Amino acid sequence: MIKSIGNTKKALLSRCAIVGVAIYTGFSGGVMAQTLNESLVKAYETNPSLSSAQTGLKSVNEGVPQALSAWRPDVRITSSAGVRRTDTDTPTGDSTDTTHPLNATLQVSQSFYQGGRTQAATEQAENLVLAERASVTSVEQDVLLRAVTAYADVWRDQAILELNINNEKVLARQFEATRDRFDVGELTRTDVAQAESRYSTSTAQRIASEGTLNSSKAVFEEVIGEYPEGTLDRPDPFAVLPANEGELLGVALENNPALLAAKYNELASQNEVREITGELYPDLSLVGRVSRSDETSGKDVDSTSGEILAQLVVPIYQQGLVSSRVRQAKQTANQRRIQIVEQRRAVEQQGVSSWENLVSSQAQIKSFTSSVNAAEIALDGVRQEEEVGERTVLDVLDAEQELLDAQVNLVRAQRDEVVATYQVLSTMGQMTAQYIGLPVNVFDPTGDYNNVRDKWFGLGIEN
Repeated sequence: MIKSIGNTKKALLSRCAIVGVAIYTGFSGGVMAQTLNESLVKAYETNPSLSSAQTGLKSVNEGVPQALSAWRPDVRITSSAGVRRTDTDTPTGDSTDTTHPLNATLQVSQSFYQGGRTQAATEQAENLVLAERASVTSVEQDVLLRAVTAYADVWRDQAILELNINNEKVLARQFEATRDRFDVGELTRTDVAQAESRYSTSTAQRIASEGTLNSSKAVFEEVIGEYPEGTLDRPDPFAVLPANEGELLGVALENNPALLAAKYNELASQNEVREITGELYPDLSLVGRVSRSDETSGKDVDSTSGEILAQLVVPIYQQGLVSSRVRQAKQTANQRRIQIVEQRRAVEQQGVSSWENLVSSQAQIKSFTSSVNAAEIALDGVRQEEEVGERTVLDVLDAEQELLDAQVNLVRAQRDEVVATYQVLSTMGQMTAQYIGLPVNVFDPTGDYNNVRDKWFGLGIEN
């Protein structure tokens, strides 16, 4: 009878252990399981942070036609109409004269030279557009990386929950079997208490895992825009990566969007210095006017006049305001140069960190895989030894906990490897929908710019 109970318990626990191993090695749901690519597509198409950044770029694009407008003529009509009454007192008598003046003037102004301000303002606007494009890429990378992280976190926490559920079932059956063996005098009350303690701990671990999973799902919904339903497919690490850390840093220092944005902002600040300095130089323009005046009283008086004037404005002293603004712009340019150095160091740090995370996670996967295999063999041996009295119940419980810990650690390392590969891409400026091949309509940062750059008329916008 005792032998039968032991054999049944061993068979049950072995089957449960096999289920646990299957979870972390191939954790995936049914046919309808959500994939990482599907989640990334959803995040790219619906994330409000990315949509806001793309719309913000369109706003910055308008700075270029605004700067170019200084090359274009200014055409305006000024008109007036009214009543004029004149009372005249003379020695010979008084008189009152009422007229109805009507005036209209058409004026065309064309600037020819503004001290280089227009050219500098145009270059500044173009550099700000390039900086904003890089910022949009940064937001895109951040959204997609957060989506990868959120997906991998949910997958990890689902896998860990399944492992803990399986562990709880194993320990529940072991607790029940231990009590049965105690009832027939094979085990002591201490053995029962140890089995009960581990079972209660496994229940607490399962509850904690459920809470962690629910928190990860909330982040998933915030980033990706929908609540994860069912079991997520196990995500794969990104396959195309640099061969070494040096290659990673070389690409990152050329392509990282945050660093590119800092460089373009520095160029724009230099353009601003030139633009403000231009206010100290003469302004040459051509002004043409055609005026028509009608004035009715006792008799009609009409007149038409026209003139073309070359107008030269030479600034002499502007209360020190322009000089102060030039100094201020130069200090801003110095600040932007320092920010390039700051951003370059940040990129280098991110590159080293992301590479080390990748190498570390890959090494951990190898170690934890070996640990899981060894823990499975050890657990099987301890159970057999416990059956013949050479091991205690506590030894079996410890072996089961070591296997669970190894399985959980392996799942976490697998998650870390996935995230680390995409962190490497992000550091290199390649964590974009186009580079990773998402099946989406990729946002074209030049489309709106080309549409508005040379636009002379129109109030409509394209969403």
